[in-house]
Amino acid sequence: MTNKIEIFTESLFTPRPTAGDEFRAALISSGLSPQAIEGILDISCTAYLSFLECGKEISFLNAIDAVTKWKLTLEKFIGTQTKKDQEADDIMELEFDDDRRKIPWTVLHSVPVPQNLDTQTVGDKINQYYMGGRSNVYVKRLSVYKSDSDSLPVDAKFKITELNAESNYFEDFLPIIDPISFPLKYLKTGTAGLYTYDHPVFRSAESLTFGLFEENSEAEMICLHKLPCKTILFEYDLEWINIANMIRYWMRNPKEIGTKYTFVEYDHKLVYSELMTIKREFEEIRHDLEGTRVNGCNYPSFLIPLNPTSKLLVYAIDSDGPYHNFIIKVVPESETDFTGIEGEMAQLSLDILD
Repeated sequence: MTNKIEIFTESLFTPRPTAGDEFRAALISSGLSPQAIEGILDISCTAYLSFLECGKEISFLNAIDAVTKWKLTLEKFIGTQTKKDQEADDIMELEFDDDRRKIPWTVLHSVPVPQNLDTQTVGDKINQYYMGGRSNVYVKRLSVYKSDSDSLPVDAKFKITELNAESNYFEDFLPIIDPISFPLKYLKTGTAGLYTYDHPVFRSAESLTFGLFEENSEAEMICLHKLPCKTILFEYDLEWINIANMIRYWMRNPKEIGTKYTFVEYDHKLVYSELMTIKREFEEIRHDLEGTRVNGCNYPSFLIPLNPTSKLLVYAIDSDGPYHNFIIKVVPESETDFTGIEGEMAQLSLDILD
């Protein structure tokens, strides 16, 4: 299991102008070399930390600045393997990676780390070394991968704009988040039952990624319909959802214009099959559009009228990596130009497998 925190420098953290200055001060007080500090601040990219403890991976891992294509890592490795499995000494490293280079990784700073440290000591050392021992940390995106939140630094408060709890339940990590962070711009989480839909943090998020709790459940369809959030991404749920029934529900209970549901799938055949199923289901009322290219093939796209003021755009596109996106989007009835949908990037602010 992993714990992950990503720290963004000033140019990526426009909501809090002082974050860059505080990050610079923390770096200066950390003992990093001047070259390492300037490397971080000059390329203005993403910092992240990782370490291993007691056979469990607890990491503050990678993210990519989509503009510059630079990556910056702060990594701490704690010895957990036998000498046979681990020949190299444990080290704490600061690295950066320019994807445009043939040999991308460059180590800027490296120090040895004592072995056999307990979780609390590891957390304290990371906080002191990389964050100057601060109790308030400005972070654009906080990502946590661990079912047990007991080892998290409860004495620290993270001021964030995005939370990625992955398949864990976000409420477990609220104790380490400053309430000033809400509402979030993005939330990725597991669900803990239908009551998740009533939680104010969940309901107030600008964008959501989560998996459905009950397959093809009418009760969950109603909960989903009542969410204020208009941008939702579902991972690998397409085969469990009756999209045709969802569309019919939207015909009876109109969704707001701009509502967009994206279903991310590995299986391009499943995406194509779902498109063809919906095309047949609404054959009498659909309006065909020029298809899109998915996995090198032409996939159908079409419009389905919902009510006098809106219609549903149904299509699929490729995304970065081995994924395919099945998308349904509510658009104005008057909209006629859909020539740009093939080039659209359907990813949200977090990468699918972050």
